[in-house]
Amino acid sequence: CQALHLAREYASDGCHTEGKEVKHVFTKEIVNVSDQQFQDKREVISYLADLADKAGKITDKKSYVEAVLKREEVVSTAIGYSVAIPHGESDAVKDTFVACLKLNHPLQWDEEQVNLIFMFGVPLASRNAEHLRILAMLSRHLIKADFRQQLQDAKTSEAFYDCISVLEEE
Repeated sequence: CQALHLAREYASDGCHTEGKEVKHVFTKEIVNVSDQQFQDKREVISYLADLADKAGKITDKKSYVEAVLKREEVVSTAIGYSVAIPHGESDAVKDTFVACLKLNHPLQWDEEQVNLIFMFGVPLASRNAEHLRILAMLSRHLIKADFRQQLQDAKTSEAFYDCISVLEEE
């Protein structure tokens, strides 16, 4: 994924400096472990958008979901390691967020089996820098096998939130 490659470059070039950290993007309302068996990525994206909508992060769920699905048509956001990072540009995003989902039943996401999904939204006004910071933060940690294993080992939404929220403490 070109975006992931750019995010890794951003993270490794020292651009992640003081004052530019990603903060307050994870909230308990939008971090979940699910036993639900989703049929496809569209259903997962809609589910996560619903969580973001209920948490007040987006103003128009339908518009946001359409933007994420449009982005998925360009290139899959499944990045390997059982991970997908869907996102899209939409003026429906009110507050930057990362909605996180661990599926107890993996899902086919294009060519990949996925069970860790991190869907993010960034307001259009701050999309370029914020978008890259979020991708950099996620990719920098998700490439680490021990971190992915901690996420995989989380049995409850609270435990999953505890694992992922430490990223904001860097």
